[in-house]
Amino acid sequence: MELNHLFKNNESGLLLHRENEEDLQKMFLWFSISEGERWGQPGWGHPLKPFLHEPMNENTEIMMEMAIFSKLSVDFPQFQLVALGINHVENCYKIQIHFRNVYTGETNQYTNTFSPVI
Repeated sequence: MELNHLFKNNESGLLLHRENEEDLQKMFLWFSISEGERWGQPGWGHPLKPFLHEPMNENTEIMMEMAIFSKLSVDFPQFQLVALGINHVENCYKIQIHFRNVYTGETNQYTNTFSPVI
């Protein structure tokens, strides 16, 4: 557990974050920043920008899965990927990741959407 970084509190005192909540927040941040956008760490972030104008089909899903699989292990060596799935739904991709934190042993599920520009 660790203190809330904004020092938010409730009636019982300062709010604490559990490790799995912190892992999910790290994953959310990773998907909100593409490679090359983070100052000081240009290699950190999701590798999905090259897929913005690719056709939405099964081949693109497989290439995106491979890119996420290889990049996630570089940016988050503490996460062990359990399952990764990408499906296109209407005009976006639904990304589901199941991962385990090797330090805490906790397993988490993260879901996000990626919308290519049409």
